[in-house]
Amino acid sequence: MPSQLSVELALLLLDRLVSVSSAPFSYALQGAAEPTGRSPTFDAHQATSRLTPEVCKPQEVEGTRALTVGGCSKLKGAEQDLTWRSIVPSSDGEVVEVTTDRLRVVMSTGRKQSYPLRGLLPYVSPGSKFVGKASILAGTVPRMVDITTLRHRQWNAVDDLASDNATDRYVAAKALGVSAHAEVTKVRELLYRSLVKEAEHRAASLARLHDDRGFEFIADAIKREHPSDLRYLPMEAVLILSEITSPRAAAILDHVAGDRSIVPSELRQAAVWGLGKAGIGAYSHVVKYIDDENDDVVLHAIVSLGEDVTASVVETLIGHLTGHGSTRLKAAASEALRLIASPAVLRALLPFGINEHTSWTLATLGRLPVRLLANTQLAPDVLKAIQPVQLLAEGENWLVSRTVATSFQFLLLQTLAVQPAPCVTTSSSR
Repeated sequence: MPSQLSVELALLLLDRLVSVSSAPFSYALQGAAEPTGRSPTFDAHQATSRLTPEVCKPQEVEGTRALTVGGCSKLKGAEQDLTWRSIVPSSDGEVVEVTTDRLRVVMSTGRKQSYPLRGLLPYVSPGSKFVGKASILAGTVPRMVDITTLRHRQWNAVDDLASDNATDRYVAAKALGVSAHAEVTKVRELLYRSLVKEAEHRAASLARLHDDRGFEFIADAIKREHPSDLRYLPMEAVLILSEITSPRAAAILDHVAGDRSIVPSELRQAAVWGLGKAGIGAYSHVVKYIDDENDDVVLHAIVSLGEDVTASVVETLIGHLTGHGSTRLKAAASEALRLIASPAVLRALLPFGINEHTSWTLATLGRLPVRLLANTQLAPDVLKAIQPVQLLAEGENWLVSRTVATSFQFLLLQTLAVQPAPCVTTSSSR
């Protein structure tokens, strides 16, 4: 398996290859050795998943894999710029035979498998060992790069900020925002230049360096006060802030989430999402939006509360259950507590006796996962009270499992769309 340094170098190369058409291949393959009997094990899956574990995954294409290279963000989705077909086995094994049109292998389980090359170039030979989901057996690129030969290269991101190549400038600006650099003042000055022309990534890097000007620029992009401003900038700005864990970013996102003049509400929803577990985890801001009048904002707030919420957030939600708020608010708080499903939630609900429980606290307790209640001694009267709710809870009732419930709702919609046949009556005369 590749070393950490190998993977880092690979990521650096991959980022620098974005948007350079066919030229990147010759650049990447400089000094590459011819394929040897040992299978190259550059972990392509790991490298892409380090950029975004849930988005930039190899996709199956005609029995092979299409590996994607490009800038990725866990919140913005995959920006696929360069793809090539390749063969990546699903499990460990050994190459048995390599012909002009086919690879034959035997998996570690003993199962034999054949891969049609379909124009791909093999990187292995008979006897080569391979690692599942890591080794690239064949591909479009003429040869594999021996990444260890590139360790001596020193990349200067500061110099690349002034490059004539837009891709080099983009990568440099992104890197400087997340790397510790001794010349922070110089970096800031360089990022200030061409800020308007290359606003998004330069402002983001400034914000990651805790520079006020970066945050101000992003906040102004969200306002989009001028008709000439690009339409996508507000959403891009919100997504950028969702990747910067700082009180300043949280404050701007909270301002956007609470701005009810923003119509439609997608930007507010994204701000709530960015404040939550998928973003910077500012739960104290998120929890107040479960009482928003916009349904979609409330739904995003409910789902954005993670298991690591603070005790004060749990107390706020419990307060909604036992307070005098609307049924809508109680339902939202109950669902949020069910999804958080942490020991802290259980501890907060347990002190209530049967006479002190409201219907909503009992309903919430009954819908907590069975695994959470398994080792908990509940009072007999409380246990009896929540049993009917448990019978209808997810995990206990197959009809409310997510997959079945989705299919069931789809089926119900089809049923509702069917108009009943008119009733025909007949009469007979004697």
